[in-house]
Formats: sequence, structure tokens, C-alpha cells
Amino acid sequence: MAAPRKKSAKKENQFIIRNGSRLHAYGRDKAPYPLSYDRDVFDIQCMDHLLMFKAKQTVSFIDFKGNTPKRCLDLGTGLGDWIIEAAKFWPDCSFVGYDLVNVQLPLSLFKEFDPDLPSRIEWVHGNLLRQKLPFDDDEFDYVHIQGLAFAVPESKWPSVYEEINRVLRPGGAIEQIEEDAIFPTVPRWFTAPLHAQVKRPSAHFPDGTQRSLLPIPTVSTAHSHDHALLEFLFMSVFENRFLNRTPSSVLPGYFSAIFRHVLMPPVLNFPMPPLAPLPPLPNELGSPSTVSSDLSDTTTLYLPDFELDSLQSPPSSERSPVSIIDASTTDVQPFSLEEVLPSTDYGRNRSSSTSTGSTLADPPTGPVLPKPPVSAQRRSVAFSSPEMSTRIGDDTVLNLFPIDELTSLEEHALSMQLYRAVGSVLAVKEAMWEELMEQMKDNKDRLRGYGWENDDEQSVNRQKFDSLVERYKGDMHVRISLWHSATKYGWQYPRRDPLSKGELVEEERMRRAIMEARKCATEADFQTPSRSLRLLVGDHIVVRHRDTILTCSRTLHSHCLHCYFCTTCMTITLYAL
Repeated sequence: MAAPRKKSAKKENQFIIRNGSRLHAYGRDKAPYPLSYDRDVFDIQCMDHLLMFKAKQTVSFIDFKGNTPKRCLDLGTGLGDWIIEAAKFWPDCSFVGYDLVNVQLPLSLFKEFDPDLPSRIEWVHGNLLRQKLPFDDDEFDYVHIQGLAFAVPESKWPSVYEEINRVLRPGGAIEQIEEDAIFPTVPRWFTAPLHAQVKRPSAHFPDGTQRSLLPIPTVSTAHSHDHALLEFLFMSVFENRFLNRTPSSVLPGYFSAIFRHVLMPPVLNFPMPPLAPLPPLPNELGSPSTVSSDLSDTTTLYLPDFELDSLQSPPSSERSPVSIIDASTTDVQPFSLEEVLPSTDYGRNRSSSTSTGSTLADPPTGPVLPKPPVSAQRRSVAFSSPEMSTRIGDDTVLNLFPIDELTSLEEHALSMQLYRAVGSVLAVKEAMWEELMEQMKDNKDRLRGYGWENDDEQSVNRQKFDSLVERYKGDMHVRISLWHSATKYGWQYPRRDPLSKGELVEEERMRRAIMEARKCATEADFQTPSRSLRLLVGDHIVVRHRDTILTCSRTLHSHCLHCYFCTTCMTITLYAL
């Protein structure tokens, strides 16, 4: 009888299961990465890679002009899906995927399809914040990074970039894409009909779901939306782990201090999607009409009139049981919105005397064009804003992002971006619970401002927290309306069980309330980005003695210069960006 296989005691193979979420086993002081390692989290991360593959038709923003990399490092590789795809594009390249934990795809899965592929890929594990990269100097000619900003405290970026520069050969390229930590919200006019009191323990919602009406803590009306407590906890997760929530604004300085020939396009913002029509009632599924007949005039939302300039400046925003398991300064250059955002003439004949506080319910004066269906109101799928989008490089830097391909995507692609953003919030749920427990100990008065009252039983507090998360998830599910996007590709709305007369009356009431509430929509409700991405590209800078390097930044002759002082050879090198 064979001896039982000995379980690995390595940290990268250990996970904590907490309230159904799979978390790494490191303490937050050693590895502050707050996201879970659940399947739905991996799914949304893979979606990002698929979007870029579709837009670029390749795996890198850099045009290597046929001279593709021969040795590549993917830092924070996650599942390793980017490497698997890159190995198909670059058959002469060998790859190393480096990550904190062992969650990569087994390479044996791909041997049948490409016998050579597994031999060119290696998974390596370690903690980038606690140890040097286990690679030789100048070993790689290309380093790829995506989504590492939520794992690296801001103070650690200089040393991380220095270590990357060490393993990158002279002339080798680094490419990094990061997103800001955004908590997508919906205004109170949107959630009010969904949260209206009903006389049942559960209710049917217009998106086809049936949800239990669990006890919810009182929501303070002092905030602009119903999920202010969750937003506060989400922001606290990053602040208390010293993770900067806006890497798009802080990384350029650290990146430019270490690498040369730096190129950074403006920040790419994905705005909130248009509101989708309400799905059909159960008795209407399969009929030519997708809305009930008596609501057909108000089922589609018509967006407020947008001017091109208005999109340039989006408004700014402000313990249960645990088990351990083992598993084997530059010029601001925004994109030309005339090129990025196709304009529309719909609604341009509405009264010019409409006040700022007017809503969609204001009656037009004079002749007006017929209100178009939402699909006819073309909006930009991506835009750039001056406040968030300084660029580095000449005009060619604008070509790094495949803007033509991105803006050619259908508007409902924005729903997937919002889905991705909401998924990132839900992925840090357990870290948010930890923050709530700390606040319950030390800051009860602040929690009362959000409508939260502590209970003596921790299990009751957890139930209330879960109820808040489920409500947020449900509200955003209605806002995203993924089934409406799916129908664009020929999918049919899923069948629903027939409703009783009382349930039908209740859902009709909710639908009418929703359509009436949509008249309160304002321009700002659609300008706020659901996601913001920053691309950074550079190459290796040679510093002969790395043991003691001091960096500073000065403005000389209108050029941003960085000063490198080496105590070994006592020389100062000025490097212009």
C-alpha cells in the first residue's frame, strides 16, 4: 500500500475559508492583497484579458515590430491565463508566472492541444514585498503586470520597481496596466422603488429575480445613496492596508523614476451604462413585445442631453469560524472627444431655457424629435478626463490604446464593465467585514452616522452585514441588466414561473414606480466612471551601482528630471523623462 501523499506546508498552498470566501493565508502586514480567490473573481479577471485581446488582437500594447520577447515575466499572474494566451502568440518565448499563491492553471491541461506549450511555462511563487525576485539580473526582456496595485502598498513601489529593473535586461520592456478602486453606486431615485416596503417575506423584481427581504439596518438619509456604509468600508480596506485607491495618479511618478522612454496614454474611463428597458413579465415571454402593453410608452429610458464637453470632467466621489485548507509633470492631453464620442442630434430641440434642476419629466416646448430607443442613443464606451489623465510621451502615445476598437464596441459593453467593477467590490467582502468589526470596537459613533447599531451577538451583526451586501448586489444587478445585453446576441430572457394575481399587481406597481423614478435621472448619473484604467510602458535603465541610490525630482528648464546619486562611485546622473 502506497504511503499517503504528504501535504505541502508551503504558504502559497494554504488558504483560509471564511464565510464561503477563499482567502490567502498571509497576514495583512505581510500581504495586504484584499481580494478573495473565488471562481467568480477569477472570471471577471479573465474578462479583462479577453477585452484586451479583442481590442488589440494581440497580447501586448507594445508593437515589437516582429522582434517579440524571448523571455517573459508575468508578475501577479493569477490564473496564468494571460501567459497561456501569450505563449500562443509568441512561440519562441519562454514564460515565468510569479504569484503569491498557487492558483495557476495546471499546464498538463494544455499538453494535448500544444505539446510544446507546457515546456515553455513555469509557475513560481513568493512574496514580492518580503523577498527579492528569485531570478538572475537581466534575465527577462519583457515584464508584464496587470492588477498588481491592489497588492502593493504605495511606499513599496520604489523598491518593487527597482527589483523589476534588476531582472529586466538593458533595453527590455515593461508594460503595466492598473485600475483604480472604484465603488460603483446608484442614486436614491433608482433604489427607492426597489426598496419600497412590500407585505411579503420575499418579492419579485423586474429583473426576474425573487429575493428575500432580510432585515436591513436603518439607512441614513445624510448620504447620497443607500450603500454609503459599504462604500466607507470598501475605502477603509485600502486606506488601512496602505494601498492607494488611485494608482492611475500615483504610479506615474514612481514608474518614471526607475524606467526610461516612458509612455503613458491618458487614463481610460468607462462610464456608467445607459439604463436598460425593463424585461418582459412572465406572461409576455416569447411574445413579439418585450414590455407590457400599458407600460410600452415608458419602458425605455431616454438619457439626458449630453454635450461633448460635459464628458470631459466626471465628478469626483468621497468573527465567524475560520478553517485552514491546503491546496496542492506633463502636458494634459485628453483624447479628442469628437473622434471618440459620436454625437447625437436626438433631443437637441428641447427648450434651451430648461433650468439646471430640471428632469426628464420637464415638458419640451416647440417642435421636438421623437424620442429614440436607447439603442439609438450612441454613447462613448470609453473617454478620458483632464483631471485624471496626464500623459507622458508625444502624440503617438495615444495610439497605444486601441481607441477605435474600444469605441466601436456596442454600448451594452459598458454593462460588462460595470459588472466587472461590482465584482471587484464583492471580492473584498471579507476584508470589509474585518473593517466593520474594527469600527464596531473603536468608532461606534461614526457607524451610527451610517445607520448602523451594534448588536451584542456577533452573528446578528454578521447577518446585518450580509443583508447590506446582498441588497447592494441586488440593486447593482438591476442596474447592470446583463440579460438585456445578452438578448443583443440572440439569447432569450429566461423563463419565469407564473405569478399569482397579487404578485403580478405588486410587480406592476414596482415597474411603474421604477419608470417614474427614471424621470429623475441627471447627467451626472451617467458621467461617473465605473472603471478607470492606466497603462504604463517603459524600458530598462542602467544604473551601474544599485546598492545605494537616492532619487529626487526637480523641474529644470521646464523638463522633469530625476537625479540618481550613487555612493559607490560618487557620481550624480540626471535622467530626463
